[in-house]
Amino acid sequence: KKGNASATAAKTTLQIDKTQPEPATIKFGSATTVTTDTATSVTASVTQADTNSGVKIAQCKWVYNTNSGTIGTNAASYSGGTFSQTTQNISFKITSTGIYYLHVLTVDNVGNAKETISGAITVHNVWASKITVSLENTVLRVKKYASIVVSTVPSVIGEELEYSVDNSNVATVTADHKLYRKFTGYC
Repeated sequence: KKGNASATAAKTTLQIDKTQPEPATIKFGSATTVTTDTATSVTASVTQADTNSGVKIAQCKWVYNTNSGTIGTNAASYSGGTFSQTTQNISFKITSTGIYYLHVLTVDNVGNAKETISGAITVHNVWASKITVSLENTVLRVKKYASIVVSTVPSVIGEELEYSVDNSNVATVTADHKLYRKFTGYC
């Protein structure tokens, strides 16, 4: 009978739990927001808790999107993935630029659900660290210039390009991106 009394007490506790789980904790490293690029995966550490009936981890889900507002507690709205632990790292790659948010749906053992929305995940294009422009076959007369136009794919965002030449004895680049050939003597 003691076994039945314990089971009855546990069942009663589950039945009277009408409280949503606690908001999940979502961190990107030690920060609550993150800036990344389209080539890099985002890793979020998610911790879920419920002090009443406990977390039913098999029902907990996540999704990222551009919606900074709530998407609700309908499990069908959370197509990103599921959880297997109450504290878990999840990784995903966002391939389009923009500002995104991670939505976590925490469900407790009696079905109460709570949505938690992360801070902003800002995604930009991949920034080129070096672009080489070859002008080997370009004929440039002494004291004349050629304008340098650089296009990159994906485009460089947020930084100015710095122009330089390998041999400054032969040519220079001005602040307005013009390549000048220096006088090098007579042939």
